[in-house]
Amino acid sequence: RSFLEMSVLEQIEVLIVNDGSTDNTEIIARTYIEKYPTSYRILNKINGGHGSVINEGSLAAKGKFFKVIDADDWVITSNLPAFINRLKQCNADMILTPFHWVDLKSGKRKEQAVDIPIPSSVINMKEITENWGGYEQCMVFHCITYRTDFYKTYFHILPEHIFYEDQEYSSIPACHAENIEYWDIYIYQYMIGNVDQSVSFSKQAERMKHLEIVSKNILSYYNCHKSKLSQGAREYLLLKAENIILMCYTVAGIYEQDRKKGKRELKTFNASIARINIFLYRKLWRKYQF
Repeated sequence: RSFLEMSVLEQIEVLIVNDGSTDNTEIIARTYIEKYPTSYRILNKINGGHGSVINEGSLAAKGKFFKVIDADDWVITSNLPAFINRLKQCNADMILTPFHWVDLKSGKRKEQAVDIPIPSSVINMKEITENWGGYEQCMVFHCITYRTDFYKTYFHILPEHIFYEDQEYSSIPACHAENIEYWDIYIYQYMIGNVDQSVSFSKQAERMKHLEIVSKNILSYYNCHKSKLSQGAREYLLLKAENIILMCYTVAGIYEQDRKKGKRELKTFNASIARINIFLYRKLWRKYQF
């Protein structure tokens, strides 16, 4: 219902991807489709996980731009008109917008935005990587809106039944973007505070292998395409991979309650990083030891 802004509803498509759910998702979706048949649409599929939802949803999307909103998140309805009207005039490869973290229990909101003065209306990967500390917080799933034909040109099949694959979503197509715009319009509302979320410490420890897979996927893409990528694109992929590798260090070295198991996993993982990308292995060696 957060998309029900009547002034722009006829100009958007809300594609509900029903990933083999066993609850009332389809029934609820049908009520919206009956009321707003030109704006709401459902795509039913067998369960494949978050990555498969983005794979199928992005290919089915009909709009000029598309943005993925997770099932437990929402958008700021009152900000949709400004966002949609601006998108109509835009041809950038990728749009970045700030978002709020919203605590499930207290309802308190925390802003996450670019922490640097934007030098121009259009930025590129070289500028972003050179000022990584300022842009890093917004080079994530929640901030990104892709131009649909750009995403389909650099379509990357996200892994199925894997958590944290949104890191690939925000890394691999994005590295090819030549025209990027940042708009100070809050759209995405990201719910946190649920112990079952993939970002909770306990779940990260359980899913260490998922983090490993995603980091290796990004580095493998880098290895296969680096000769064709710009300097900014190469640096961006390495910075994103570095972040995930550091997450693995933290998860195995701190969150894992079984200290011996964590140390074994970390040693094996770091050896695999050495085989895939010796540059990052050497760069992060001291942090691995710490």
